[in-house]
Amino acid sequence: MEETIKIFAEKITSCNIFNNLLPGIIFCFALNHTTRFNIGTDSILENIFIYYFVGMVVSRIGSLVIEKLLKKIKIKNKKTKKKEAFLIFSNYSDYVDASENQETIKILSETNNTYRTLTALFSSLVIVKIYEIVLHDFLLKIIGENIISILLFVLLAIMFVFSYRKQTAYISKRVEKYKKENQGEKL
Repeated sequence: MEETIKIFAEKITSCNIFNNLLPGIIFCFALNHTTRFNIGTDSILENIFIYYFVGMVVSRIGSLVIEKLLKKIKIKNKKTKKKEAFLIFSNYSDYVDASENQETIKILSETNNTYRTLTALFSSLVIVKIYEIVLHDFLLKIIGENIISILLFVLLAIMFVFSYRKQTAYISKRVEKYKKENQGEKL
């Protein structure tokens, strides 16, 4: 067991800690103390993996739901009095160029992702609490615990399919950019 923890600790990056493990710990702790739901075991090793996975789910909610919602929100600019997007993203190609030349941008992006994940964490806790208060007992009586579990697994599968799609698009954009930059070198 000690060897497994050592290997896991060597592989985990600061990005994984702040965007997966830490939010997973916070989510499970808050869930265990504010709802009737309890996520966790008596095993520290199992809990580390549970926290990591829960944090990964929360992070994906941030990436797929929170980010998309915030991109659609328009707010009034105090200076121009015009409505503008709440979130404005740089062109991905420009981001790649800038991050390759300025290490600070990668750090800022990691911090940015942490904020998005924390937004998803607290939003998810609110949704779980509302579910607990309003729907849980009702759904348990009508469709049963097994169907609720199946629906949860289906939702997780769908979420990770869309996460996979989004990540594949980022990789493809990066590969295309590399190909364009290195086209002249091959001639």
